[in-house]
Amino acid sequence: MPTADQLLNGLWQSKVWQRQRFPDLATLEAASACYIGAYRAKTAHRQEAAPSRRAFPRRFQLNLNAPLMGTMIFLRRSDEAGAVHMLGTVFPVDKYWVHRLVRCEVDFTHRCIRF
Repeated sequence: MPTADQLLNGLWQSKVWQRQRFPDLATLEAASACYIGAYRAKTAHRQEAAPSRRAFPRRFQLNLNAPLMGTMIFLRRSDEAGAVHMLGTVFPVDKYWVHRLVRCEVDFTHRCIRF
């Protein structure tokens, strides 16, 4: 599922980049600023209505040597053989589950993948 940044990037490309030719960087920056301003004004009510984000812990320390823990969830659509392509690997899910939306859970704590 695309993130909000990816959605905005795709919209920006289709609304600004692909519709016009820009003679110089200043013209591109002006058109981009105009589009982003209009987009933010259009979506401001959603931003204001969204719940506030949880505060980041003050004493958080990142340990890149610690093993991964928790679960990461992906949504993927199965192919014509009922398989899911995820993380560079093809996982057979069910031959009767063709072109369906599949919830994929990567459980780092228990070191398994569930569909």
